[in-house]
Amino acid sequence: MQIRDFGIRGVHLVYDLLDGCDLFVLVDAAARGAEPGTVTVLEVEPRLAPAGGGDSTAAPVIDAHGLTPDDIFALLASLGGRPGRSLVVACEPADTSPGMGLSDPVQAALPHAVAAVEEILHEYRTPGRNGGRDDNQAR
Repeated sequence: MQIRDFGIRGVHLVYDLLDGCDLFVLVDAAARGAEPGTVTVLEVEPRLAPAGGGDSTAAPVIDAHGLTPDDIFALLASLGGRPGRSLVVACEPADTSPGMGLSDPVQAALPHAVAAVEEILHEYRTPGRNGGRDDNQAR
């Protein structure tokens, strides 16, 4: 099992995921219209890259310092990668403008986000519930 902080280095995360894994849990802020500090767990079905890679001249320019979860999965698919089960533990931000630090509602939500990750990992490690996966393959 690996736990890593990629911060704004989304491209590095994508390249690490090219090696594959059985379980990928991404923790991030996600504006979904809920109350600030609301923590949700989302199951993600990464899109597959089009056969033949599509038209490379129409590919969007990617900001390597600002990859959203959707951008991470799209870039991974375009490079031929696909993680196993993918979950996003998302916290509703109070403010999406650039800056450092966490708002009070997001700071207060941290224990809930940690508990959500712990529950996911507990479920993953429970015999008979992880499909026989090796615990070392979770990221």
